[in-house]
Amino acid sequence: MSTGNDDLGAWTRRHIIELAFELADSSRYEDFTDVAYALQFERGMAMTQTLIDDADMCHQLNTRCGNAREALASLAEQSNQPQQ
Repeated sequence: MSTGNDDLGAWTRRHIIELAFELADSSRYEDFTDVAYALQFERGMAMTQTLIDDADMCHQLNTRCGNAREALASLAEQSNQPQQ
């Protein structure tokens, strides 16, 4: 039987993971440790570490952080190219 606490816990976990992906995709963070720090200490989400301290989640966040930084670098490079 589902309780309100189960629903709240599931929503909280989903919300933290969505925020972690959003932060990783922002290009402002180097890797999952930076994302975890931002969620835990800047946004006050204490249970962050237990949710993203999983090898698969760490890999996903690291990949997303890297992809976002590469995309930003590519945009910066394109904007520095002379117009023809």
